[in-house]
Amino acid sequence: MAEKAVHQFDLNLSGEEEVQQPKRRRHNQHQIQELESFFKDCPNPDYRQRRALGLELGLELQQVRYWFQNKRTQLKAQHGHLENMQLRAENERLKVENWSHMEHLKNAACASCGGPVLREMSDTERRLRAENVQLRVEIDRFSEIAAQYIGKPVAASDNIPHSTAP
Repeated sequence: MAEKAVHQFDLNLSGEEEVQQPKRRRHNQHQIQELESFFKDCPNPDYRQRRALGLELGLELQQVRYWFQNKRTQLKAQHGHLENMQLRAENERLKVENWSHMEHLKNAACASCGGPVLREMSDTERRLRAENVQLRVEIDRFSEIAAQYIGKPVAASDNIPHSTAP
């Protein structure tokens, strides 16, 4: 049995008929309580369940169907809002944690020499540090050669200060 909405026809000033939609009817408190109770057990009722509920509550089948559809949409929106709030809170927590880590890095010291820790090196600085390592190797090699001629060990690279590279 197909249920149809009742439409009213009025004549406008030009004499043409206008179709007016039926007025919205609000559900009473008892109907809402019963629908809510049924929704807790079964958020997606089938045709028979909706029809039986509609007959019990004095509602049209379409009204019951729309109520359940709207209720599911409302819950989905609430769930999305709650999830959004949780994600915002997590984001704020991570921002604070990140800020704390950044502050810690600004004041960090090298574990081996106690000097400041460099966060990022430029290409020039990397090149200079690599060159410094090569020079240390050469100094050590020359120190070994000089030690052979002098007859005692010469450790020249021990007297050269190390960089603060980690």
